[in-house]
Amino acid sequence: MPVVMASDIHLLPAARHMKARCIVFARLFCSGMLLALLSGAALATEPLFDRVDIEGQSGRLRDNARGWLDLPESEQLRKMARAESCTAIGGPRGTFKVADGALWLTGLHRCGGDVELSSVYPSMSRPVVATWVTGKLTAEFGNVVCWSKAGPPVFQRVANITVEAGKITVMSFNAPQVEHCGRNPP
Repeated sequence: MPVVMASDIHLLPAARHMKARCIVFARLFCSGMLLALLSGAALATEPLFDRVDIEGQSGRLRDNARGWLDLPESEQLRKMARAESCTAIGGPRGTFKVADGALWLTGLHRCGGDVELSSVYPSMSRPVVATWVTGKLTAEFGNVVCWSKAGPPVFQRVANITVEAGKITVMSFNAPQVEHCGRNPP
């Protein structure tokens, strides 16, 4: 059993008070850190998305299986991706259009702005059919109407597109229904 000296007795209440203050400080600190983390997640920079133009409407484009569409390999593209100093992940991304029954790569973009195709792909001085793209894609247009029950945003207009080696095989448009919504935008 520890021995308490008579001279130490007057320190015990002060030590208890100090311990209580440390506990309060630790709780406030942890609460502040948690609040900072949660608010940071809510304000996080949205990733860069591929862009698309269909019938004069511009929106974002995603591959249903992978998220981003593949871009042709290029050493210059790899250098740009490594050099990207942006808080949004995903750059550089493709800018596409749907025309003449095909998906065309018309340019690239990154946080710093648009990038000419020829600066990344010297043989592509003008738009090219995206023959490397095969799969089901979703194009989202307009404002966010609400957030889905699964979490992602629901847009005013959506195009469901099936592509086979750059050729559009199926394309349909729809507007979201209220039952798609899980919560309203802030």
